[in-house]
Amino acid sequence: MSTGGVPGARRTGRNLGAATVVGVLLAAVVLAALFVDVRVFSALVAVAVVAAITEFAVALRTAHVGHVPAVALAGAGYIAGCAAFAVLLADRRPAYVAAVLAVVVANDVGGYAVGVLVGRHPLAPRVSPKKSWEGLAGSLATGTAVGVGVGVLVLDRVWWEAAVGSVLLVMAATAGDLVESWVKRRIGVKDMSRLLPGHGGLLDRIDSILLAMPVAWVLLVLG
Repeated sequence: MSTGGVPGARRTGRNLGAATVVGVLLAAVVLAALFVDVRVFSALVAVAVVAAITEFAVALRTAHVGHVPAVALAGAGYIAGCAAFAVLLADRRPAYVAAVLAVVVANDVGGYAVGVLVGRHPLAPRVSPKKSWEGLAGSLATGTAVGVGVGVLVLDRVWWEAAVGSVLLVMAATAGDLVESWVKRRIGVKDMSRLLPGHGGLLDRIDSILLAMPVAWVLLVLG
């Protein structure tokens, strides 16, 4: 849910105050579960997966595509498969999950701010007209800065490893965002639901997080 927009194609109808409050509350719940007990975090992920798959299935009821059962199955596999890597990361070290979340949040904030302020060149106009190359640059700048800080200070990584990992996470987060935007265009909905004020649906909030998790797992295994 990020990289900012281009003139005439910005996201409308969003309550920034509500989005901020909901975002902070969600982050608090996730971090509390993460550092209290990995089993609690795993249960939270399982609940989120069920909720997200249900949300997707409900959205498909108005789909303008064929083979709805196959699409639903593919979507469920994508959501559950990506989310499973969050549990694997947490089992290794909870701080890894927190680091990924920090990079993705920085990606969202930087992309939105820069895109709204100076976004001029569409990134993927046929998929998501709101996103711009300038917003992506903002995502890369803020995501990498936060990732390097967390990587060096918390995860004991050298700065260049943290920088490379952060860039890959930002690209994965952007790809995840675009994947969901493409799906929503295919099924003819603006948001997956209205579950989260200011954000839309649960999938609208976690779209960029989902694809970042398997990338983070690969980076951990290789590192």
